[in-house]
Amino acid sequence: MINTTMSRCALAIALLAATASVSGCNWIKNLGKKDNVAPPAELVDFTPTLNVQRIWSSGIGDGSGKSGARMVPAVAAGRVYAAGVDGRISALEAGNGSTVWSEKSGKRTGWFGRGGNSVRWSGGPAVNGDLLVVGGLDGQLQALSSSDGGLRWEVQLGAEIICAPAISDGIVVVRTQDGKLQAFDSANGNRRWVYEESVPALSQRGNSSPVIGNGMAYVSFDNGRVVAVSLADGSPA
Repeated sequence: MINTTMSRCALAIALLAATASVSGCNWIKNLGKKDNVAPPAELVDFTPTLNVQRIWSSGIGDGSGKSGARMVPAVAAGRVYAAGVDGRISALEAGNGSTVWSEKSGKRTGWFGRGGNSVRWSGGPAVNGDLLVVGGLDGQLQALSSSDGGLRWEVQLGAEIICAPAISDGIVVVRTQDGKLQAFDSANGNRRWVYEESVPALSQRGNSSPVIGNGMAYVSFDNGRVVAVSLADGSPA
């Protein structure tokens, strides 16, 4: 008798749990469906104050795909520098889009021990004078000559670089996905200093690029902190 009563109780509890689960799912599905936001503004005719005309266009390798990279070109001294996730870096004339030089990583034997595979560029490029710096999804940081694409130096950081480095006063500053801000000598790639912040267990995939000014490097981190560090030694200000 006791076993039968317990079985009936267990069945009743299971039915109640199933009902609650279904109700909860329906509530979640209906969440946000109510018309509780203001309607979009009505489109109106207007007279443009600036007429934009496309002068030229050019394709630079593959798009970012699912990598999360936010690649943007760099413009300096009348040239446009752009990199693609497929490993290509190109310099174009800003006036007409003609190619000045174009290099694809991996064609130089032995880069990062990859045996000819392409590096997946994802951060940068950044340009300052004759130095072009770009970072990769596998942690590569590479410096090239902006005049001809020749390799200057390369280092392995061990974490994704998905934002553009910054270059100033002989220093290259780069932000990596593991919460580190690192500085390198622009002449030879020697590491100068490392500043690190904790990375939250849950954060959006995307980093802000560091900014250099007044002898300081400024950067924001995933934990919500905005930090200014000395460009000379990485000490926080």
